[in-house]
Amino acid sequence: MTKRTKQHDSEVLAELLSCLEKFQRLKLEKWEKVETEVDATNLPGTPTEDWIIPPDNEILANILLKDSTYRKLREEIDRLRPEAIHIAHFLKMSSSPLEWLTFINPLIGNDALESAIDHLKQLITKQKGTFYLLQKILA
Repeated sequence: MTKRTKQHDSEVLAELLSCLEKFQRLKLEKWEKVETEVDATNLPGTPTEDWIIPPDNEILANILLKDSTYRKLREEIDRLRPEAIHIAHFLKMSSSPLEWLTFINPLIGNDALESAIDHLKQLITKQKGTFYLLQKILA
């Protein structure tokens, strides 16, 4: 874990927000079409219950992992998310919207994405107004 500095934390939060917004745009423009096409190949009678991993998730994951933009954004989100969670804790804010950003399904759900983006904007606002020296003393 790195030492908390206002500049570093600001960069992490801004970078994660940028990645999530790019991910959201590309998901809507491109990857949801791929997901729909893969779902259309799902044969009738194929299990789709939540507790069973449908085979189309594996197909979708294989297709998406060939996309360099998807891979890069996924790696960046996975790299930045834990640090953003630490920042939220340091600022004494909830981190649950960031914890919901998971790639269990190859695509993050729309609600989780929107919630995390909104939460990051709130974190950025709070982080800008926080005096780090005082926050470190109170921690």
